[in-house]
Amino acid sequence: MTQSKEVQRCQKHQGPITTIMTWALMVLVSGVLVAAPGWAGDKGKHHGHDPEKKLQKLTKKLELTEEQQAKVKPILEQKHQQLQALHKQMKEIRMNARAQIEAELTPEQVGKLKELRDKHKQCKEGKKGKHGKKHKKNYEDHEKGMHHD
Repeated sequence: MTQSKEVQRCQKHQGPITTIMTWALMVLVSGVLVAAPGWAGDKGKHHGHDPEKKLQKLTKKLELTEEQQAKVKPILEQKHQQLQALHKQMKEIRMNARAQIEAELTPEQVGKLKELRDKHKQCKEGKKGKHGKKHKKNYEDHEKGMHHD
């Protein structure tokens, strides 16, 4: 039996559960992206996206002159606007993909998918405290120059 026939045979034996799980995994991954801090609703105030706060930190740490601050501020504001637009576009892509996936599912599968999303949301909410500690360390590393924008 050739490899392509073997693949076809395996695909025929994959049941609807495997298909559901594959779609559900894709939706869950997109859900993780939706949940990333600073992406929806908070205007990018996390992760150093707030131009005013970032300027204050840079001024303090680098002892920026007023002239430097005047030049850096519009750069930070432009970055902020671009990230907001990108986050909005990513959200639209995720929502579109979700709708397309759900259109391919039976009502029962949509119900199961909703349950999976709800369980994922509950699990994620239970881990918020842990994320904060990890985020703080990553942010501190970022501020030390260990990560690049």
